[in-house]
Amino acid sequence: MKLKFKTPKKPKNVASAIRRYIRSTGNEVSKSRCLEISAAMFGYRHWNELLASLDTEADSLPDGYVSQDEIRVRVHQYLHALHRFGFSDADAWALLEGTRSGRWLGKYVECARPVQQTGDSFTNAAA
Repeated sequence: MKLKFKTPKKPKNVASAIRRYIRSTGNEVSKSRCLEISAAMFGYRHWNELLASLDTEADSLPDGYVSQDEIRVRVHQYLHALHRFGFSDADAWALLEGTRSGRWLGKYVECARPVQQTGDSFTNAAA
């Protein structure tokens, strides 16, 4: 699913937040790689495809304004994109939960974390 944007501002802000998060873990990453990661998370093959799709009529709602069902679909897409860039499950979840740009990512994706069984009860893995 491709999320739509009127301008490149929101995806660029997400890319900057991703870069800040990765750098905070002690790793170096280029701005262009983070733009590519952001584009992939939003359903595009690369940054230039996202730029070519800008639409003055359409703008997808940020994660903070969509239903939990929609968040689950988006998080699945985000994780798939991060895996393509070499992130493990744990690192991908850490990035999603540790990165926030406006109402994108961060606490808004926690509800999509899979439920894990611990002993005789089920708990949310984000808890």
